[in-house]
Amino acid sequence: FHRVLFVHAGIPRDATLREKWVDLSSLNDQELRFQMLWSDPSEADYIPEDLQAQNARFPFGRVQFERFMAEIGCTMMVRGHEKILSGFSTSFEGSPARLLNLFSAGGANNADLPLDSSYREVTPMALTMRVGVDGTVKVTPWLIEYERYNDPRRNAFFARPPEIEHRAE
Repeated sequence: FHRVLFVHAGIPRDATLREKWVDLSSLNDQELRFQMLWSDPSEADYIPEDLQAQNARFPFGRVQFERFMAEIGCTMMVRGHEKILSGFSTSFEGSPARLLNLFSAGGANNADLPLDSSYREVTPMALTMRVGVDGTVKVTPWLIEYERYNDPRRNAFFARPPEIEHRAE
């Protein structure tokens, strides 16, 4: 969308990107897509490749993020994947590319969750994006109010099944 990339988690590993990257169509590669489902930003500037290779869920740093975004021609990434108690945060402040972390699950009043779920601590958020004629993107995060989705008229999980009439024949 414009120069914004929406992903589940983050960016591919350095080694895989170096091996498989040709152009944007490379993002259709199964391994690159899988890695973009499981990577998470780190507070470090750079994560060595041997550390990235140790786990399917691996970290990436600011330098790696900036390089990836420049390579694909994007200036903003919106990701989910990690439980963020505030529901919305940014990573790599001051970077030429923005990384927005959005978490929309959870909530104290979300009846879809078990009562003892740690996801009840989350303030679930969504966001609205407006792109100006000059290409600037304005992001406005907003609270998801799950209370109305607890209503059986809006959520079939809470609706009682219809009574079934049994006839003796």
